[in-house]
Amino acid sequence: MLRRLPITAPPATGETIKSFLQRLATLNGIDYPELWGWVSEPETIGKARRIIVGPRLADLTGYPADRLGQALPELRKGLDWQLLRDVPQHSCPKCAARHPGGQVMRLFALHHYACRRHGYWIGPPDVGEGPCLPHLHELPEILQAQRRHNRLVRERGPIPAFDGIIHAFRILAGLWRGGPEETYGTSQWWQWDRRLDVLIPKQQSAALFSHSRCYAAIYPEAVTIASLLASPFWRTKATFPFGDPDTDDRWDFTEEFGRRLGIEEYYPENPQHPVHLWADHHATLPPIRPAKVFPDRRRLSSDGTAKTDRRAIDSHHKSAVIFAKRRYAANALTYHHHTMAPVIDTYMDRPGPYARQRMRLAADASHHSEMEE
Repeated sequence: MLRRLPITAPPATGETIKSFLQRLATLNGIDYPELWGWVSEPETIGKARRIIVGPRLADLTGYPADRLGQALPELRKGLDWQLLRDVPQHSCPKCAARHPGGQVMRLFALHHYACRRHGYWIGPPDVGEGPCLPHLHELPEILQAQRRHNRLVRERGPIPAFDGIIHAFRILAGLWRGGPEETYGTSQWWQWDRRLDVLIPKQQSAALFSHSRCYAAIYPEAVTIASLLASPFWRTKATFPFGDPDTDDRWDFTEEFGRRLGIEEYYPENPQHPVHLWADHHATLPPIRPAKVFPDRRRLSSDGTAKTDRRAIDSHHKSAVIFAKRRYAANALTYHHHTMAPVIDTYMDRPGPYARQRMRLAADASHHSEMEE
């Protein structure tokens, strides 16, 4: 049995084991790799990769194993990883203030985009988003959208809601990028630039740029559209063919789509319009599921540190430079791959930059179908 640490602190809800151990190491003046070695063992004899041992962690902290399991997802048996993000994120700073020892990294639920209690944007995982999360005191509609998003998950389930929000982001990014005339006037389109100026001030465009903050600019409308896309009733309406707006049910669907954006009698005539592309290619398909889960992405060495994706960091810096020059968030979102979502290039006007990912995902899907048969 391990001797209990002199200073212990409870884990935060949803905290990763690495984050918890790093805080304990800081509080007790211990090297993190040494602490990691105490509570882990080789996954396979003779291999460098190690896995956590729950009873050892319980002995080290003095907290019961079942209590640790309730807080730390990696210790929870039977957990459906598809309901959680695949990348740890910084916790809301006020939520983390109760947990001393350093930064708190958590695995959030798929639909968790903002901390409603303290008013901070969490957003999807993003390379450029550090511990200084944006506060939403000037954008209360984003917090209201999180409340509606929670209700959508309760009504439709987490996977249909995930499918709806991912496609809603893609559709709205396409509208924002194209800037069609019909989205001016009474619509919500003009609000997106206003929110963007609050989230990423022009004087700090390069320093504060992140795709996560760009998603925040369209999040309220994305939740509104997600509830439409997740509805079986409206999905059925959308399956009717593109045609005469006076006779087909596609008109009912697009009219409702426009109404939710503040546009009356909306029926885009271009068959390549994002809402028509969704109806033609995705309305009849089952909801998409996360392409990756946390155990798949976690690659721990003997000291428990994660590998850094240098290409993702370089790509982020390039996007930040381009955004600082043009402040064109719509283009940044159009070609950004929302973490956990399967690669979707339906809404691009030319083949997307994810050919390798599409081939890999298709091969994985084929392999899984063969295994099921």
